[in-house]
Amino acid sequence: MGTSCISSMETLTKKNIINNKQESKLPCDDETSLVQEIIPVLRKGSPLQDPQRDISDFYACAMGVGDPFWFSSDGYLAPSILPNFPSGSDIDSEGNWYAVDYAGGIYQIFYDGHQVFIAPSIPLNSLTYDTTTELWFGCDATNVYTIDITTGITSIIGPLETSNIIIGIACNLAGEMYGYDVLWTGDSTLFSINKDTGEATAIGSMGYGFIYAQDCAFDRDNDILYIAGYFNDGSPSALLTCDVTTGQCTIVGSFEGGIEVDALTWSYGVSNWTLYPYANFTWIPTTPYQGETIFFNASTSHDYDGFIILYEWDWNNDSVYEEASTIPTTTHLWTSPGDYNVTLRVTDDMGLTATKYNIIEVVSNPPSSPVIYGPDNGFINVSYTFTTDQITDPNGDSFYCKWNWGDGNLTGWLGPYPSGSIISASHTWTYVGVYEIRAKIKGSEGESNWSEPHIITIFENQPPEKPIIKGPVVGRVGVAYNFTVVITDPEAEMFFFRIDWGDGDTTGWFGPYDAGEEVTFSHAWNHVGTYSIQVKAKDIYGEESNSDLFVIQIVELKKSFLIGVFHNQSETDDLRIIDTNFLIIVPSDSIMYYRVSIVIAKNYRFGILLSSLVGGIFEAALLNK
Repeated sequence: MGTSCISSMETLTKKNIINNKQESKLPCDDETSLVQEIIPVLRKGSPLQDPQRDISDFYACAMGVGDPFWFSSDGYLAPSILPNFPSGSDIDSEGNWYAVDYAGGIYQIFYDGHQVFIAPSIPLNSLTYDTTTELWFGCDATNVYTIDITTGITSIIGPLETSNIIIGIACNLAGEMYGYDVLWTGDSTLFSINKDTGEATAIGSMGYGFIYAQDCAFDRDNDILYIAGYFNDGSPSALLTCDVTTGQCTIVGSFEGGIEVDALTWSYGVSNWTLYPYANFTWIPTTPYQGETIFFNASTSHDYDGFIILYEWDWNNDSVYEEASTIPTTTHLWTSPGDYNVTLRVTDDMGLTATKYNIIEVVSNPPSSPVIYGPDNGFINVSYTFTTDQITDPNGDSFYCKWNWGDGNLTGWLGPYPSGSIISASHTWTYVGVYEIRAKIKGSEGESNWSEPHIITIFENQPPEKPIIKGPVVGRVGVAYNFTVVITDPEAEMFFFRIDWGDGDTTGWFGPYDAGEEVTFSHAWNHVGTYSIQVKAKDIYGEESNSDLFVIQIVELKKSFLIGVFHNQSETDDLRIIDTNFLIIVPSDSIMYYRVSIVIAKNYRFGILLSSLVGGIFEAALLNK
C-alpha cells in the first residue's frame, strides 16, 4: 500500500495498521507458509545461542495480512490473544518473555505460544528490558516510562522531546537505549535515549523512512540492532540492521506478502536461564456431583526447554501427593459434597517443578428432572396450562420449579412448593411454530437437569365457517317461526352465534355449542315486509365468521276470492305457496295477474285446489317478486 490513501494530517501511530491494512483472513496453512517466508530473512544474522536448549533464536508477531499470530525461528506458534496487537515485547534475564498490547495490557508469552494476561497498563508503542538495571521500559508518543511488569503500573521518566513519534525502543546488553521515529515522507532518525531523563538525542538518518506497526530489537549476544521495518515509499517490508553509531540501516532481506513484523525479540544468554515448567489442569465435569467420577487433565502443562516426566496429585490439601503418574490424565471422586483443594505438581527432565492449585466444588446429587404433561397443539394468543408429575424432595423439603417455554421466555424460580406437589404453569405463544417446553427443579440437594422437551405445535386460529340457517321463506305477521342454525369450525372447537332478525331485534352471543350441532330458535315479525336474517359464528378464541344471509317475506292474509291456473306449489307448516300462470283475485289492485305467486292459509279455504287449478275463497296474499 502507498501513502497517498492516508491524510497527511493523520497521526502516525501503530494503530494506523488496523484501519489501513487489508482485512483478509489467513487460514492456518497460509500462516505457516508465510512464516516460512519470514524465517529465512530473520535467521540471516541470528546464530542459535545454545543448541542444547529448546529455545528459538528469535520471536515476533506477524500481522498486516489476516489476524496477528506469534512465530519463532522454528515456525508458527499460535494466534495472538491480545485484543489489538502486540506493540512491543522483550525477554528478561531469567528468560521470561513479556509483551504489551498497543491499547494497554501486559501479557506473558510462553515459548510454545501459550499466552497469559498479567495486568492492565497504559497504551505503549514499544517495550524493552534493561539487563543492567533489571528494569522494564516503555514509551508512548510523548514519554518514556518504567514499568512494573507484574502489575502494569508505570512511572514516568520524562519526555522524549522529538518532533515525530518514537515507534520502537531497545536496550543492548550494556544497558544503552536506542529508538527511532516514523514519518510519512523522508528518512527516519535513530536516537539514543537517556534512561534517567527520557530525552532522545538524534544520532543520524537511517537511510529509510518507516511507517505503521513495526519494532526494533537487539541481538544482545552479538550486539546487533535489528529493525523490522515497513517503508513509507511502498517498498516491501524488510528486516534491517542498524549501525548505532551513525543510524544507517542495511537491508538483510525483504518480507514477502506485505507482512508486518512487530514485537520483535531476540533470545540471549540462554545458558543462564532457569526455565521452570508450567503446570495447569482442567476437570470435567466442572461442577461434579458427590460420587461422580471426575476426569482430570494436565495435558496443558508444558516445559519450555525440555519435557515433563512426572505428574503428582494432592487430593486433600495435606501437602502429600497421593497419586503420581507419567501421564497427564487421571480420575478421582468424592463421596460427600464440599469444596476440595487439589494441587498438581509437575516435574521436568531437569528436575525443576511447578505447581497448580484449584478448588473443586462437589455438589449434592440433584433432584430428578420433571415430566411435563399438557396439550400437544394450540393456537396463538391462547393461554395453555401444563403440569409436572408429582415432585418429591428426597429430604421432604419444599422445592422450586423453573419453566422454559421454548420461545425465549423463561420463568424465574416459582415456588416454594411442598414436597409431593404437582406443579402447573400457563403460557401464551404469539407466533406460529413448534416449541419445546422444558422444566427443571431446584431443591435442598441442588438443581435438576432440564426435563425432556414437551413438544407443542402452535397454529394460527382459523375463524369458523359461515353458519347455515334453515327455515320458512314466507310467514304471517305475528306468528313465531322456527329456524335451525348449523355451524362448523375447522378446528372442531365449540362456538357461539348471534342472529340479526332484520327488524331491529338482535340476539346476544348464544352458546357455546358443539361444532355441527343443530340449534333451533324462533322469532315473530309484527309488520309486513321482506326481512334479511343474518347469522354470525364466533369460536372460543374470539375469531368470528362471515355472516350468512337468509330472506323471509312476512305477509298479512285477507279473505279473498281467487281463481287461477298454477304450475308449482310448496308449503310451510301453516302456509301453501302457489306459483300461478294466470290469476284473478278479489279484492286486489289489478284483479287479473299473470305469473305471480300467492300464499294461502292451510287451515282456511272454501274452494278447490287441484293439480293445476285453484278456485274459491281463501285467506290469501300476493307475494312480492
